Amino acid sequence: MKKVFVLTAVAALILCGCSEEKQNHNVYVLPGNSTANNQSSESVRNSSSTEKIEGNISFSSENPEESSSPESSSKPAVSSSFDKYGGVPERDKDGSIDDEDVKRTLSEEEKKFAEKSLFVGDSICKGLMTYNIVNPENVFATGSVATRNFFEMDFFYYGKNQKFADVLPERNPQNVLFSMGMNDVNMITSEKFCENYSEIIASVLDTTNADVYICAITPICCNFTPKERIAEFNAAIKAYINENYISRVHFVDFTEPLKNGEGRLKSYLSAGDGIHISPDAYYLAFHELYSELISNGYYKPNVVTHSSSSAESSETSSSAEQSAESSVYSDEFTSAEEQSSSDVDFII
Repeated sequence: MKKVFVLTAVAALILCGCSEEKQNHNVYVLPGNSTANNQSSESVRNSSSTEKIEGNISFSSENPEESSSPESSSKPAVSSSFDKYGGVPERDKDGSIDDEDVKRTLSEEEKKFAEKSLFVGDSICKGLMTYNIVNPENVFATGSVATRNFFEMDFFYYGKNQKFADVLPERNPQNVLFSMGMNDVNMITSEKFCENYSEIIASVLDTTNADVYICAITPICCNFTPKERIAEFNAAIKAYINENYISRVHFVDFTEPLKNGEGRLKSYLSAGDGIHISPDAYYLAFHELYSELISNGYYKPNVVTHSSSSAESSETSSSAEQSAESSVYSDEFTSAEEQSSSDVDFII
């Protein structure tokens, strides 16, 4: 009798283990920051519908039959966002990018422009620093930022969390370039997008002499949102700027070199998720951006504004201090940003 009881108990334990293993295979967590990926499996398993966790999307199957099917038990526990947003797109007909097609460095004039500028925005904007396209001190960006939450967001900058309103007068750049909107397209209307941007623009015009450039939302090659939705938002903010600002504020679209014939992001220019872009894409975009500014007369390299002259004098007096801080900034950026964004639930 004791042997029967022991065998029964062992069998029950084995069955429970198999059931739990199958359930775990049904949980998909997109790759992202380590904070999100280290969340307990129990909290993820308890989610029965799509939810966003610190910039990652986790979801479990709502079909109970899937958990018991052989196919589902063999699925990987981690899936890319290509899978989440509708499958890997077909490769572009023009194939992978040729080295000759991309100039993987900035010209001296482009570097000077970058040094006089502050690039502000979401994680796509942050890539300018991540891939060393421009210097870290010229990038003020963080994941999950959008026009609708811009003034509430903390940006990790020079070793500490700071608000845009505090950093802007201190940096006093000649140019402020905003690149965001991916976190808005599925959440608000294009009209509200323009309204939010007007407040952000006003915060720059009222406190500095800087020129403001609103950059187009970049294309994607996944089903995060329809390409028509991105086009609508870009057209709306372009029209709004043209109608409401005579000078100092300009809309800039640098996205054409990134698009395929269908208006989607060329798949080989994706960083892997169909939303963020690769280092080559940043170089293509920056070259196009600078070309647009020059050809439209928005930026004149030899013209020195009050903003730039005062910024240069302040830079001379504090260069030693900034040099000492830069190493702290570079080393601590990622970990501190992940901690500060622990309660944020957007993807970009």
